[in-house]
Amino acid sequence: MDIKDIFLRLAEVDSPSGYEEPMMRHMLSELSPLCDEVHVTPRGNVVGVQRGTDEDAPTVAIEAHMDQVGFIVANINDRGFIRFRRIGGALERTLMGQHLRAVTEKGPVTGVVGLKPGHITTPEEARSVPPLNEMYIDLGAKSREEVKSMGIEIGTPMVWAAPPVELANGLIASPGVDDKAGLTSIIAVADRLKGVQIPSTVYYLAVVEEENGLRGAYSVLYDLDVDMAVAIDTTSAGY
Repeated sequence: MDIKDIFLRLAEVDSPSGYEEPMMRHMLSELSPLCDEVHVTPRGNVVGVQRGTDEDAPTVAIEAHMDQVGFIVANINDRGFIRFRRIGGALERTLMGQHLRAVTEKGPVTGVVGLKPGHITTPEEARSVPPLNEMYIDLGAKSREEVKSMGIEIGTPMVWAAPPVELANGLIASPGVDDKAGLTSIIAVADRLKGVQIPSTVYYLAVVEEENGLRGAYSVLYDLDVDMAVAIDTTSAGY
């Protein structure tokens, strides 16, 4: 199993926090061939289990979160421009001029965060970042009705519309690295341990809504007999 291929498959699945259903289905398909059993909790967490050979051996859980930082449509004006709010910890300075993708039942719809042209920007504006409530998304639509015809309503989730970029030394930059890198890790471990006789039972946990306050992680262990757990997440690069 190739690590990069696992990650790139995961990177194709949009999973803004609170809207993880597509990633939940994907993780079920990834873990089902590797585990003795797989189920989804009422909260939406995916749990895969590889049974150990010794019922008295310590049990281990390996956890990563399925959700990613995103945005949500807050308003659509009569000219078809969208005001939006964040889901999770997105920073305003990362947004100006960026492409965002709405996740709709009709399929993805891409727009751009509007940026005032340089020739009408004041020196003060050029040195500052506008607050989120002053930003807007331009889909190219001409009216509120046209936006709605695309499947976009108030409450529609959005994510960055940036594909993964392969860097030097086998590294990948992608908006979804947090935490699709962690999900990649638990799939790779499950693949490595498939069919291996070890004493301990191992639980593979893909949880929801980490970006919204660790909501999935708080509940996932309540019904599991786990002696130790490892949470896999990302950290900063270059700082």
